[in-house]
Amino acid sequence: MSATDTDGKALSLADLKVSGSVDPTKAGRYEVTYSYTDAAGNVVTKTATITVVASQASIATKDSTLVAGPNTTWSAGDNFVSATDTDGKALSLADLKVSGSVDPTKAGRYEVTYSYTDAAGNVVTKTATITVIVKSDPVTPGKPSQPAKPVSPVTPTKPSQPAKPVSPVTPDQTNQSAKSDQSAKSDYPTTSSQVTSVKSGSASQTATSHNELPQTDESTQRTMTLGGLLLLVMTSLLTFLGGKKRRNQD
Repeated sequence: MSATDTDGKALSLADLKVSGSVDPTKAGRYEVTYSYTDAAGNVVTKTATITVVASQASIATKDSTLVAGPNTTWSAGDNFVSATDTDGKALSLADLKVSGSVDPTKAGRYEVTYSYTDAAGNVVTKTATITVIVKSDPVTPGKPSQPAKPVSPVTPTKPSQPAKPVSPVTPDQTNQSAKSDQSAKSDYPTTSSQVTSVKSGSASQTATSHNELPQTDESTQRTMTLGGLLLLVMTSLLTFLGGKKRRNQD
């Protein structure tokens, strides 16, 4: 950058007015304006753009697990993956600073730090964890126990023979007939009535009516009874009238 006055003579930065600022630790786009006023009062300005980019310095590592033993070894390169500088160019393990150590013969948890400082003074660090374990001998499984011999099933008991049913008793024929006759007679009740007629001369006539009526319901039986009584009354009346007529003829 350069500047001249009205006559074309070179000017220094001190002859110019500068406005604006830049934070070089913070990525971003900044503008700075430079201005100059000559003897005639003319003002000349110029703006500069400053872009601050983030550093591309980086480190990549990996964690690992080791089995403790006299033949187990470890080096810093075992956990180093890659690294780059500020501009993104690749770095080797020799360009880094390694702090921390690992005892591969002793079980434990170890941390190793890899670091790099770029041209701008930025420090990049990355830590890898190395775990050393003790391998235990496998346990031999015990011999399984012999299974118990199964018990033989018990033979089921044979069911007993069921008892033979008893034959029904045949009722006595004579008693059955007698009961049947008695039942039949009871179904036909006997009604008897006696009518005594008036005396004719020295002799007396007695009329007796003996009728057997079949058993019916109450209404039918009452009707037949009334009919029988009426018949007896009429018979007695006719007998009486007949005797009186004969006496009159005599």
